[in-house]
Amino acid sequence: MSLNCSLYVILSLLFISAVYADTLNGDDPLIRQVVDGQDTSSSNLLNAEQHHFSQFKSKFKKSYGSQDEHDYRFSVFKANLRRAARHQKLDPTASHGVTQFSDLTPAEFRKAGFRVAQVEVA
Repeated sequence: MSLNCSLYVILSLLFISAVYADTLNGDDPLIRQVVDGQDTSSSNLLNAEQHHFSQFKSKFKKSYGSQDEHDYRFSVFKANLRRAARHQKLDPTASHGVTQFSDLTPAEFRKAGFRVAQVEVA
């Protein structure tokens, strides 16, 4: 089950990257900042995540109804940033990063009606 879940997440991110490549313009500095040369010390990572989340909210005109919702979406966003960075390391030729869906969990993404084609792994 873990392999299927990992495959689904990878395919979801690839799908999102492909569908929104024209809006993100393959050289989006936000994507580059997310995956390139991160200082992984605790305080610098938190500052970077806060910075990326602020840019994300501004770029995609996101706002949340309460501080609790904001904090939850920030935690989801951080998890998605980390996932994108891991996937970028797995395939350096792909572009993984921030999209308008970066504050959604995989379950919320599926519930919104987005689907990823199933690919059989040989």
